[in-house]
Amino acid sequence: MINILNFIQNIILKKALILILFISIQLVSAEESTEPTEPTQPVLAFDLIDKAVKDKVISKEEGIIYKVFALHGDNRLPSQYSGSLGHDLLTGQIRSIKNNWNNYSKEMQNILRPFLIPPSSSDSWYFLPSINSTNKTTSTSTKTTATPIKSFFIDIKYNFRIWWYSNTPNGEALANSLKTQIESSLWKKIFDVMNVKLLSDMGYPGNGGTPATDIYLLALVLNDDNSNNVGGAAIEFDESGKNPTPSYVQVNASQFSLSDLSKMHAVIAHEFMHVAQNTFKRSMSYEDALWLYDGMADWFADFAYPAVKLAQSAFGYYLKSMQLPINDQTMAKRWYATSAFFIYLTEKGGYQPSVMRKIFSNFSENDDLISVDKALKNEFNEGFKSLWGSFLIESLNKRSTDYLSKIGFIRGALPVDRHSENVTVPAGSGEIVYNLDKKINYLAGNLYHFVFNDDKARLVTIYNGTHYELKKEHYVDETNPSVEDYYYSFTNIEDANYASKVTFLAYVKIAGKWSIHFPNSTKYFCRDLKKERIEEMYIIVGSSEPKKEFEFKPKGLYPQVRVSNIGCYGWQGNVTVTQDIEGNPIKSTFTSSVTWIRKWTGYTDSPLHFVVKTANVNWSLSGQDSHCTMKGSGNWTISGLSGIGNGLAFPLDSLKGTNHRTGYGMAGGVSPMYEERCNHNGENVVAMVPFAGTWFDTYGFGTESGEQLKLQPSGDVFSSSFDNDGIRTSFSFQAYREE
Repeated sequence: MINILNFIQNIILKKALILILFISIQLVSAEESTEPTEPTQPVLAFDLIDKAVKDKVISKEEGIIYKVFALHGDNRLPSQYSGSLGHDLLTGQIRSIKNNWNNYSKEMQNILRPFLIPPSSSDSWYFLPSINSTNKTTSTSTKTTATPIKSFFIDIKYNFRIWWYSNTPNGEALANSLKTQIESSLWKKIFDVMNVKLLSDMGYPGNGGTPATDIYLLALVLNDDNSNNVGGAAIEFDESGKNPTPSYVQVNASQFSLSDLSKMHAVIAHEFMHVAQNTFKRSMSYEDALWLYDGMADWFADFAYPAVKLAQSAFGYYLKSMQLPINDQTMAKRWYATSAFFIYLTEKGGYQPSVMRKIFSNFSENDDLISVDKALKNEFNEGFKSLWGSFLIESLNKRSTDYLSKIGFIRGALPVDRHSENVTVPAGSGEIVYNLDKKINYLAGNLYHFVFNDDKARLVTIYNGTHYELKKEHYVDETNPSVEDYYYSFTNIEDANYASKVTFLAYVKIAGKWSIHFPNSTKYFCRDLKKERIEEMYIIVGSSEPKKEFEFKPKGLYPQVRVSNIGCYGWQGNVTVTQDIEGNPIKSTFTSSVTWIRKWTGYTDSPLHFVVKTANVNWSLSGQDSHCTMKGSGNWTISGLSGIGNGLAFPLDSLKGTNHRTGYGMAGGVSPMYEERCNHNGENVVAMVPFAGTWFDTYGFGTESGEQLKLQPSGDVFSSSFDNDGIRTSFSFQAYREE
């Protein structure tokens, strides 16, 4: 007798008969919470075993044996290597054993041979004492007695054979329930979707003695967390994993109860999809395209038994990691959750369930992604290119519509790996820049989340660097070289490898309602206005390219979101203009209380152009030359002035540092009538004379005025004063919101 802990020498095994598609399924009942489970990374048994091999605690051969034990729930596995199976599947492990069988010694073959035999034989792994035991701590515990074959029946019409055992809980009742489902609807649904016939397994060792497709209802001990290693499996007889092949199905009946038979039916539905998939010639084996095989199988379980919500149990693993390509297999069980995409196709994308057969028909000569892309192309759609953007909207926008709600997805679940910002703009800040520069993978979606609770976050600008070549250009004011400024330029991208393959959208909530926006070069939201007062925003960036070597890189800058505290709705304040020009006897003062409001004039596409809404102007002037005395005062009210000649404007990209605004402003020349008394040759003459004055003129403040004004925006407030050829202008303004 060999010691399996010290013996195993060369475990690279050769070819044999069975190739296993292993599926470990965790189910959530309809009564449980529909919130997707947080996709945490559990401790994986294979990782523990691999580390022990690397540290030379155990041999490489022992490591392979332990992996087989872990996959089958064999309690000869030492407890220190117990853990989740994660994405480690029987498929690849058993295939390796079979393809290298002749490299093993006779003793090693004897240890592993039971794991290659279906449960219809008493020599199968299922009848090892270390498998079906209530004692998990020893390898010599007494197994619960099970007769290899308690009873069976063959359904000639559907060519299925259902097996159960003396220790199968409620075996006969479960078998009869399954028989009824197969005959009444289940296999018909598979046939309608995939249009396949069951393949005979005659001639394959371990086929159960008939050409029927065998279904084994097993009794296995559940783990402490009520899970089990062999939840369900569809097992191929051909070892290549790519050729059409008959299959058999095995499930652990211990997880089912007579009060919830639909749960068993949904699990069998998942496995039946694998049986149908195995009848096609495939370019990739199961373990190389898990998302396609298992995502589609979970889709069919939901399609056949929507009330069970089988797909929901793993849904969050995908929706919370959509920044990874759809075929990424690094996260345990994520591939089941890609059923979200297949559900989208038939619930929202307008496709019939038969599209699944088209996918597998393409799969004989194409890889997984290209097979799907080709199947989705029709007179209305260009495959992923047409569908991917809307799929991301449905899946990532926090308000997923009925195609996800139908299977119990709670609206509001957010991806874990996301850029999330609670946006605040400190007093004195010019603007805050968020670069949306995460890697854009093929068939993936990046999510950026922004929450706006700070009233100082006034102007939100989105720059689209995916569909446009975005550049930051600098220029220097020739009249004042010390004042450097910049602006953004946009060049449309026609390259199909860029703009046509990338989705870029904003999903925003305003007044409690969500809406979708597709920014062109820029998109502005002025939070001072009610209709643009964003409460929450998601930016979604994704690529619809199905070629795995694709990686999007922008032609210029990555997209940006810029948030400023600059007032964008209106301004209120006071202006005093005093004229005391040398050589001019008239001295004048205009003091105005002014309200400006944003208005699009066509002069500029900037959202920071304002016109006078109202102005109350008080004026006075006085003066005396050798002959005349001038004086006058008055007031008037102005409303509704428009046009750039009566405007206040800030170039959008002129927020300098943390304390500087650049801009310009004018508000009209006026002609008040003042009294002029003159003495001409001893005769007094009194006349009313128009005076051409300007009550607000700050043209070029901060840029072209000859001095660089240091305005202090704080919430947003600025004030300053300056002289220009004897005309002194002082002003103080504060931004205000629409209430």
